[in-house]
Amino acid sequence: MKYAPYSYSKMSTFKCKNKFKLQYVDKIKTPFNKSVAMEIGSFKHFGIEKYLEGSKTFKDDVLNYKFSLVDAEKQKQVFAELSRILKSNTIKFYKQQEKLEIEMGFGLVFDGDKVILGKYSKQSHIRGYIDLMYYDEFTKTAYIIDHKTGKTRQDQDPLQLHIYYLVAMLMYPEAEVIQTQFNFVDNDETVSHTFYPSDFEKIKKIVLDYIDEIENESEFEKSEHYCDYCPFMKSGHCKGIDNDIFAGQDEFKLPWE
Repeated sequence: MKYAPYSYSKMSTFKCKNKFKLQYVDKIKTPFNKSVAMEIGSFKHFGIEKYLEGSKTFKDDVLNYKFSLVDAEKQKQVFAELSRILKSNTIKFYKQQEKLEIEMGFGLVFDGDKVILGKYSKQSHIRGYIDLMYYDEFTKTAYIIDHKTGKTRQDQDPLQLHIYYLVAMLMYPEAEVIQTQFNFVDNDETVSHTFYPSDFEKIKKIVLDYIDEIENESEFEKSEHYCDYCPFMKSGHCKGIDNDIFAGQDEFKLPWE
């Protein structure tokens, strides 16, 4: 695979093929790849991770977090938001579970008909990190959780769900149910999707077919998606498109949905 190792982020960038080319083929760097919202989201993820790990230095870890875009006044608000999140029913529930896998790095390798789960590495075909995983022996259910900030959304990118499903099935082969959960931490709301072992071959094919589409792309045309927010448009490397149907919106449907 010429663009491996893939990640969910890299693969989802392909929804605008020109953006994929600029970022991963031409390897153009821009100063617009980080925002205040992204920095706040990263901080909340960091705080939740340290809390669930039971870090003995939790308070110092949080207070010494290095912000680069969030000013001092906003930081006070963000610290208060994190405190509220950690007291939420959902986080309390996760804290009670045994054998939590927290911020687990993974690598998927496709070898013929096999899919092999290993560590996060450059040799992986797909790699990434998963916020939280655990297995319930009583219900034989594997749970894979992604913490999200911002407003609750029912429509989730199926690509992310499918990658998570493959990891969970290989991590817990005894599982009879795989449940992916998107934990919208700001609202203490969870959106769940349920899969079964019988879905494995179908989902593996969907993921591989999407990778094949990326690998075989040659035109890299622009797509009608979020031009106003694209770092390459902001930096002058792309003029965008005149009829961006997603301009000013924050929700969308992907082509394969």
